[in-house]
Amino acid sequence: EVRAIEEGFAAYSQLVAGSGLAINSSSDRDFPGDDPRVRQAISFAIDRDAVNARVNDGQGIMGDFYFPPSSPLYTEQPFSTFDADEARRLVEEVKAETGWDGSFQLLTPVPNDLALAYQALLNNVGFNVSIDQVASFLELVERTNFTSNFDVSIHVITAYETNVFQSLSRSLTSDSSSNYSKYSNPEFDAIVSELRTAEVPDGQVDVLGRLGELWL
Repeated sequence: EVRAIEEGFAAYSQLVAGSGLAINSSSDRDFPGDDPRVRQAISFAIDRDAVNARVNDGQGIMGDFYFPPSSPLYTEQPFSTFDADEARRLVEEVKAETGWDGSFQLLTPVPNDLALAYQALLNNVGFNVSIDQVASFLELVERTNFTSNFDVSIHVITAYETNVFQSLSRSLTSDSSSNYSKYSNPEFDAIVSELRTAEVPDGQVDVLGRLGELWL
């Protein structure tokens, strides 16, 4: 698509936001994904420019935004940031308090460049990540979406510009049956509910900005 646009071909794209990694926040696993410091450390550890260079030859659209600057739903408020030092501090803090050794499994259909890039960045800040390879994407979906049998999964929560409320409420609000990450935060739920009636696009941008501040 990038090359087609550069060559002058007419193109229209509806942007789709994707999260990249799904973190299991259930409290019934050895992996402490229910600890917000662990989730923050995973996010801080990911250098999205480095991942983009390795996986997409630098041609992908990756960053700290929910929708990129070309979208009418772009917000100045970042949803994430790369900070390896802060990630390392958080990992060491959780290890010292709990005795956890930083181990978890990264679920992926194949151990490709994306899985290896994530593994290297996460191990760099003190995690001990092993790749949990499944035979197909269908098996990954089954384990991530239906049986919740994963620690961290290379899987995305997607949202189109035209249905951002439906996507976020379905995938991340506390009482949704489709919330496979088990994330639960009443403040997040309340802000997401505002997207249902927010003016498009300015009102939605304001709400998404507040979500980004909370998410970060």
